[in-house]
Amino acid sequence: MSSGQDEAEWDKLGHTPIGCVLCPTHDVRKFDNMSGTAKDTCSDCNSENIKIGITNISSGATVYPKYCDDCGRVMTKYVKRKTAIQYAINNGPMKYVKTKTAQFYERKNITIMCRVCNAVGAEMHHWAPKHIFGDEAERWPKDLLCRTCHARWHNMVTPNMAQMKEDGREGR
Repeated sequence: MSSGQDEAEWDKLGHTPIGCVLCPTHDVRKFDNMSGTAKDTCSDCNSENIKIGITNISSGATVYPKYCDDCGRVMTKYVKRKTAIQYAINNGPMKYVKTKTAQFYERKNITIMCRVCNAVGAEMHHWAPKHIFGDEAERWPKDLLCRTCHARWHNMVTPNMAQMKEDGREGR
C-alpha cells in the first residue's frame, strides 16, 4: 500500500492486499440446505436477513458469497456451488453482489496480476495447501496466480487434492 490511509482502509475491511484475515467477525455458519435459510446474523447490522449471492472474483471464477439483504454487507466465506444451486431452486435467482475487496480494487483502480506470467486476473494461492495443512495454511505464504498457473501448479504438485477433499482427509 502506498499510504497509511490505504492500509487503514484495508484494515477496516479485514483484508490485506493478498487475502482476507479471517477473524471471529468473518466466521459464518453454514446454510441449512433443506430450507435455504441462514443460521447466522450480519456482523455489521445484526440482521438475520442473510441470503446467497453470486459474483466473480478477480480470477474470473464464479463464487457464491452470503450477504446481508438489509445493509448489503458481502461476507468473506463462500458456499459451495451445490448449496447455491439448491438455494436458488428454493428461493429464486441469486443477486449479483460485489465483495468489499472488489469494490476497493475498483475505487483504487488496482489491477490484479499473476505472479508467474503477469496475466491480468488472479486468485489466491496457498503455498501450503489447505487440504494438507488445514488452518495452519493461513500462516504460510500466499501469492496471486492466474487460473491457468494455479491449476498447473496443483496438477503437478497436489494432483490428488480434490479426491482428498471429497474423502474428508483434508487438513490432517
